[in-house]
Amino acid sequence: MAFNLISAVNFIIKSDFNEVGICMHSNSSDNSCFILPACKTKKLHTSRRDAFKSINSKPIAEITNKGDVKFFSEYKKKNHSNKIKLRLFNEKLKIGILKSHPNMFSFEIINCNKYNGLVLEGSGIAGNFPINNIVNQTKEHKLIFNELKKLSQKIPIVISSNCVFGRINMNIYDTGRKMQDIGIIGNFSDMITETAFIKLSWLLSNFKKNEIKELFLKDFRGEISKRIEFEKKFI
Repeated sequence: MAFNLISAVNFIIKSDFNEVGICMHSNSSDNSCFILPACKTKKLHTSRRDAFKSINSKPIAEITNKGDVKFFSEYKKKNHSNKIKLRLFNEKLKIGILKSHPNMFSFEIINCNKYNGLVLEGSGIAGNFPINNIVNQTKEHKLIFNELKKLSQKIPIVISSNCVFGRINMNIYDTGRKMQDIGIIGNFSDMITETAFIKLSWLLSNFKKNEIKELFLKDFRGEISKRIEFEKKFI
């Protein structure tokens, strides 16, 4: 919309910000916009003007309809003196996303065999998947676990949560610990699923497979928060 574009231009002119941000409405009126962190932003509503929100992080700044700029925390211009080195995406790579859901079947994992990498969107704080065989009705869970184990030996598998806010902690429950044991990557990450997908794609395009585990949990561009920060007024 015009107001977003005008606000973005005002922000560029009136600040020394030299990173990547997203300029969207801060509320349903045309009185201000937020500059949102590019790797921590998600659309949370289908049609509201302020549909885009920062996840596990605060907005960077606010621009009023008068063109005034206010940073929410002290901003220091980044040093970009080094020569730009482009690391492009390999468009031939196939990265999948598989969402945990009730009544899952092991063939859903088998169908991911042709992917170069896989993002699992699990449930809750641990990014849980149905892998525990407890009673007769959960025999399929053992098959799911076995297929995940086999697949993780072929391709990098990373985990995110179906929860919007918060951080993955795979140490809390037995399910998370089992997933770590078979090589699922992502413990302590707070990346949203979409960011995890793009990051895994980029890593596989530019680095060796044996480097993915360490690099996926390294913060490159603010995609992983050292400390989760959000305020109710921003949600």
